[in-house]
Amino acid sequence: MTPALVASALVLAALGLVRGARAGRYRAAVLQRGLLVDASRTAGIAGRRARLAAVLGRVFDRRSSARYDGQLPTALDVVAGAVRSGGSLLAALDDASRAVGPPLADDLVDVVRGAAVVGLDRSLKAWTARRPSDGVKLVAAALSLGATTGGGLAGALDGLAASLRSRSAAVAEARALSAQARLSAVVIGVAPVAFCGFTAATDHTTAAFLFGTPAGRLCLVGGVLLDGAGWLWMSRVTAIESMP
Repeated sequence: MTPALVASALVLAALGLVRGARAGRYRAAVLQRGLLVDASRTAGIAGRRARLAAVLGRVFDRRSSARYDGQLPTALDVVAGAVRSGGSLLAALDDASRAVGPPLADDLVDVVRGAAVVGLDRSLKAWTARRPSDGVKLVAAALSLGATTGGGLAGALDGLAASLRSRSAAVAEARALSAQARLSAVVIGVAPVAFCGFTAATDHTTAAFLFGTPAGRLCLVGGVLLDGAGWLWMSRVTAIESMP
């Protein structure tokens, strides 16, 4: 074999190695890009799920708080009746825990158990720390004051129960009056999106403009932002908390 053939073979082998290395780097880059895209999609899906879970959690917490506040007057009635009959305050709280269902019953049981260890006043403070609502603070203050002063507790608890019922009734009436406004907020948020989707599915010219041109995408993004802002504004206007 001549030196020229040997040199040609070496050059071809070197070129093959270079091309192989380039192809390997290209495949690695493509694989890495695919992994990054998959990771980005996974993170996006996880983020949307987390936001949805947060929204649902707030809805369930609000309903649970409304139910909890609605049980307070009933518990006060039981405590007032037991105290008026000559029973002790701890025994009255124990009776109230059996008269109402969860979640209030569990907290009353914890108050009674805590009072036997650290005293009623500290146990009531722990209750208000776990449930920082105005209703619980008022009830805890009335019970603590009654345990300290002794007299007139039953009448005070009756008045507080009536006040809490009146407040809950006012909130329920306000929610009923704002139901139409809340429905309007839902319609304002959903109707434009539904109409845009229907139009894009039935009219290919509109779909091509919205998704295929810069002006169309700008209109689409602007419409979505304005629609979301309108829905958020109306939701905040019509939002009514049960008891803070």
